[in-house]
Amino acid sequence: MRGDNMLIRVKFFGDTKYYLKKSGMMIEIHEGRTIREFIFELSEIVDVNLLDKFLDKDELRPGIRILVNGRNISHLQGLETELKDHDLVSILPIAGGG
Repeated sequence: MRGDNMLIRVKFFGDTKYYLKKSGMMIEIHEGRTIREFIFELSEIVDVNLLDKFLDKDELRPGIRILVNGRNISHLQGLETELKDHDLVSILPIAGGG
């Protein structure tokens, strides 16, 4: 049922928290949103083009990890993972080393 709203907690890590100038936030989105739709909505809310930063040819960029309630979306339904009220979405870059 699209039309009802839900609250999603978002945590940013690494570079994402620096260019967004925040480490977390609570946002209200429409019920039944997927991670893909969430990225579009979040991009509008924070007024930063997250599409170029997170997506490459309609797929998640290799250097970005998105977790929903601690589970990597690659082990769920990827960008089609549906969000539920009060989910925690964590967005983090893969740490580089050397």
